Amino acid sequence: MSQDVLDTIIQIDQDGEDRDAYDSINGYLYQFELTLLHILEDGSDNDAFGEPHKNNPGIFKLETIEDYVKYYKENNIDHIRSAQIKHHNTTAGESKYYKAILWMYCGYLRFLQESNQNVTYQTILFHFDKSPDNKDILNTLNKALESERNKEKDKQYSAYKEIIKTQLDSIHNREEFSDNAKYVKTKSLNEVSETIKQKLKIRYQKYRAEYSNGEFLYAAAVSKLIRDGREKYPISLKDIDDYFKNNKININKDFYQIKIIEEIYYIIEQQKEEVATPRDLSFIVNSNECVQVNDKIIDSYDGILENIRVFLTEKFKLPENRRSFLNTVVTKKLNEYTPDSHTEYQVFLNCFDETKAFIAKLAKIIYFYQAQFDEVADLNSWFDIRNNVWFFCFPYEQRGNGAIMGDIPPSANAAYIISELITRLSKFEIKPHVWYLGDVNIRASQKIDYKPSITKIDNESSPCNPSDGHFYIQCLNCLSVTDYEKIEQVSNIFTKGCDEDT
Repeated sequence: MSQDVLDTIIQIDQDGEDRDAYDSINGYLYQFELTLLHILEDGSDNDAFGEPHKNNPGIFKLETIEDYVKYYKENNIDHIRSAQIKHHNTTAGESKYYKAILWMYCGYLRFLQESNQNVTYQTILFHFDKSPDNKDILNTLNKALESERNKEKDKQYSAYKEIIKTQLDSIHNREEFSDNAKYVKTKSLNEVSETIKQKLKIRYQKYRAEYSNGEFLYAAAVSKLIRDGREKYPISLKDIDDYFKNNKININKDFYQIKIIEEIYYIIEQQKEEVATPRDLSFIVNSNECVQVNDKIIDSYDGILENIRVFLTEKFKLPENRRSFLNTVVTKKLNEYTPDSHTEYQVFLNCFDETKAFIAKLAKIIYFYQAQFDEVADLNSWFDIRNNVWFFCFPYEQRGNGAIMGDIPPSANAAYIISELITRLSKFEIKPHVWYLGDVNIRASQKIDYKPSITKIDNESSPCNPSDGHFYIQCLNCLSVTDYEKIEQVSNIFTKGCDEDT
């Protein structure tokens, strides 16, 4: 590869420094996993860009121009290929890809400024979502540019400003860009991970006995990509081969912590999608039409859920916080695990529903608080995180500290699960006084003992200074978790008693 081409890549890349993924890597690994798969398939019939070049392997640089750039030489012509990588667990319309397309177009215009006739340039947006696969690059680009043009200047996205700065935006260049760019639908996160494990096993298990473990190979390979990418080292399939042939294989100590935090990212993303999705309320409003949450409420929840993501990301960096979170949120029996291991990651995957329920309940409580009191929720003061329990300290709760728990599945034996939870929480010196659990046919006014007294003496305690010996189960019917804008009855869940008793 000529120095001229490398200089061109550096020049194209220089405007994208403010979007480096490494500052936020703890929330998103998919781009590194898909990049690894593309390296493993480089030049083959499955080449990500559809360009077999077996005699001239590609060189990859992560977080250069886009999520990665690949360059190689074939038939005395230099080829530059850039990739944006996006993953959505749910549906995703074109607007979800505006920023990515703008950066891709910006990169293309920069290439026009720096290129020579002996270099080709193509770019692909590799994406996974559950929307129909009918997106068009030119259509998305035009909509994205129009959207930014209509914004106030101080709110315009940086990629749009860079496009304007080039003075090369034109109908002709947009059309040429669309001839050299496209959407490519990819596999889901789990499918990519499993494909990588299988390919690594087939390629490397002949070298060492432990290489028959696809999970080990996968974690070690992704760890290498992260380390080399941070240092801006160029990476090729040969580098991966050499890595597994030597004896210096290691996995980042925080790799599975990152994977767990990545799962929080996906749960938050899914929750945002659910808030924005029109709901079928025909059984309430006697209509066949769906009800759309208004944009102001959607924006409010976007901010709330982003704050929850940042809060959980920070707290989950400590393994003891993750363990006490599971102790609090998970209603089923927890399996034992070693911190910062694949086993811990599997436990979190198995607790996806409980974690999602926790986030949904917390988001609705925050929405109520901010709408009612016109104050931003301070989650650091709302939670008292101990070794065993995440105590929820809502400022207006009348019965002391509580615990936001996941839901009990409708098919489960609620009485048995409550008994198991009592056994778990009874072991702790300080116990939550309110379980924000859900409707299990127990009214919130019913006091329950952690350790039932044989003499049945009911020593009434002050709501402001409750005894550690009893608790209340909050049904949360008044919270109306999925009726996002309804807050009229939310205050009821923080009072002693229950309106349904009257």
